[in-house]
Amino acid sequence: MLPYLIDNTPLPSGLELVFSSINWRNIKEHPIETVLVDDILRMLGRTRPARKESAPRPAPKPVPPAKTYKVGDSYDENGKRGVVFEVSADGKHGKIVSFNETKLQWANEKFDSWREKIGAYSETNGAVNMAVVQRIPNWRGKYPAFAWCADLGEGWYLPAIDELKAIYDIRNILNAKSYEYWSSTESKRYEFSAWYVRMYNGYTYTYDYVKFINYYVRAVSAF
Repeated sequence: MLPYLIDNTPLPSGLELVFSSINWRNIKEHPIETVLVDDILRMLGRTRPARKESAPRPAPKPVPPAKTYKVGDSYDENGKRGVVFEVSADGKHGKIVSFNETKLQWANEKFDSWREKIGAYSETNGAVNMAVVQRIPNWRGKYPAFAWCADLGEGWYLPAIDELKAIYDIRNILNAKSYEYWSSTESKRYEFSAWYVRMYNGYTYTYDYVKFINYYVRAVSAF
């Protein structure tokens, strides 16, 4: 082993030459391996090879800004397609209505479900009404309009009456039929009826038509 410090005792002649050029003071401040190797290399007229610096890591790819929308825009993201009819102030969130439509009963007359009040009373959020319907046994058979919307995929539902009124405002973009469209909002007064909108004049009705009539249906989803 090599000593960390040299005292006043004379070194043996064989070691005197080797240690005469070593800066022993630095051993107190730096690891002994570093001091000895550097000093010995210096005596030999050589230097320690420079360390290779690792290549810099590539900068992370910037996250693209979220796309923004306005009412009337087409939407096509994450497998959902439709037309925007409601949007937040920043344009990043809102609701779309499906491009496709069909004609179905609100409630199937074969099950007499059209005679029952089920509590689907939300006028602003059809997703709430959809949740009410989906708790009913055999809801797909009893409520065809709701089932068709759900079959479009996760998050699709039959619009509430206020949502359907907003859809009326973009009826020309949708090429909507000039007929009645079902909402998911049930009448609180008449157990046999639900609210609908006439797309040719925007009027809403509930009292004069029963749930088993075939009206047009479009689905809604939030984004």
